[in-house]
Amino acid sequence: MKKLLFLALLVAGCLSGYTQTEKGSWIISLQGNYISDPHTPNLLKPNLKIKPAAHWMIIDNLGLGASFLSTLPDAGFYSLETALFVRKYFGKYAVKPYIEMTPGIKHTNTSWHSTNDFILRPGAGIIYWFHKKVGIDTNINLDLLSKYTEWNWNFGLNVSF
Repeated sequence: MKKLLFLALLVAGCLSGYTQTEKGSWIISLQGNYISDPHTPNLLKPNLKIKPAAHWMIIDNLGLGASFLSTLPDAGFYSLETALFVRKYFGKYAVKPYIEMTPGIKHTNTSWHSTNDFILRPGAGIIYWFHKKVGIDTNINLDLLSKYTEWNWNFGLNVSF
C-alpha cells in the first residue's frame, strides 16, 4: 500500500502544472558531464566538463541561449567552448522532454597541439521541475563536426526566474 501511495504522489507531482518555460522567463543552468574519449590518449581516463548556460524563453516552450563549456585541466589537456543554442520544450507538466541545437566554437589544447574547431551538436533531454523555480535535467548530444564520434551525456541543475 505504501508503494502505491508513493507512486500516486510521484505521478501527481510529475503532472502538476509548472510555468518555468513561459514566454519572458529566464533559465540559468549548470551542467556537468564525465566522459572518456578513446580517440584522444590524454582522455583515456574520465574527464569532468562543466557548462554554465542561460537561456531566455522567446515564446512558450522555446528558448534561445548561450553556454560556456570547460574541461578541468588534467594531464596536459583542456578544452573550452562557447556556443549559442536553441531549445524546444514539450508539454506543460513538471517533467518536460526537450530537443536542442548548439552551434559554437571549441578550442582544444594538448601537450602536443592546439586546435580551434566549429561545433554543431543536436541533442535531446528531459528536465524535472521538482520546485516551481528549480529543476534537474539530463541530456545527450552528438558533435556532428568532430573528427571522431563524440557523444556527451550531461547532468544539470536549472533555476528559472
